Amino acid sequence: MNNTAAEIKEALDFIPSDIARDDWVKVLTAIKSCLGEGGFLIADSWSRSTPDRYKASDVKHTWKSLRLGAVSAGTIFHLARKNGFKFKPMSRAERAEFNAQLREAKRKGEEIARYEEQKRQKIHQQVAIKAQHIWECAGAVDNDADYLKRKHIGQYIGANECIKQQGTQIIIPLFEADGSLKNIQTINQNGGKRFLSGGKVKGCFCPIGEVENIIYICEGYATGRTLHQLTSEAVFCAMFAGNLKAVALATRQEYQDKKIIIAADNDRYTKGNPGLTKAQEAALAVDGEYIYPKFKDGQSGTDFNDLAILEGDI
Repeated sequence: MNNTAAEIKEALDFIPSDIARDDWVKVLTAIKSCLGEGGFLIADSWSRSTPDRYKASDVKHTWKSLRLGAVSAGTIFHLARKNGFKFKPMSRAERAEFNAQLREAKRKGEEIARYEEQKRQKIHQQVAIKAQHIWECAGAVDNDADYLKRKHIGQYIGANECIKQQGTQIIIPLFEADGSLKNIQTINQNGGKRFLSGGKVKGCFCPIGEVENIIYICEGYATGRTLHQLTSEAVFCAMFAGNLKAVALATRQEYQDKKIIIAADNDRYTKGNPGLTKAQEAALAVDGEYIYPKFKDGQSGTDFNDLAILEGDI
């Protein structure tokens, strides 16, 4: 590991950081795969060598998204060799100095990670307080609100339903599995949806109905309301496909003996069908099942609410 780390640092001097973005990402991935979080300062320093192109936020966000092991150090050496790099042994003193630098970089990387996590938690807490205030100030939902009527679900929402309204906006609460309110989603008359910026969303959901034997987990509220109406079972609305797995894991931890069914959106018009793919991943993670809406030829739509409207079920 130490030998590879020393050679990486030397090889990077031969690679211009304004290379094609795909290659730049590969280099960062190789650094992270070999050096872990401690390699961030090395990757950032190398990226800074092209000031006109360097963006601190881009390096930071790209680094966080990298998948370890996807690229090896061989990519770095291959690119470096094209520009004249040749391996040369380091002296004992040089190696000791580099190892000390690497330990310091790792320490700083861990320090930065802790600071960012503390900052993120603080923002989450502040947004949760704001969400609670909005929730308490909001009034009862209007069953004839444009969005609810368009989704054919207004007539099913009772006085104790877990949504409210503020002006023309529908207020959807997002809770953690322990019941604490963390964020809200607002839905305007045209169906535009927004979370409170900076608030926690991952693993949070809007619950519909009482938990008995089965828990359905879906994306949007209208889909969840439709599933509850058709099945009478509890539904947890994760709000978007990328949150299905996190909500499923939190649900499984809280309800270990319940059957979990992931009700996917059928994103058949989107490359890769992320709604279905993410639902499959979520179901696999909690030993659950998944279902998805199947449309007839000529029918449009992507979710169970769309299908229920088309079929006249709601």
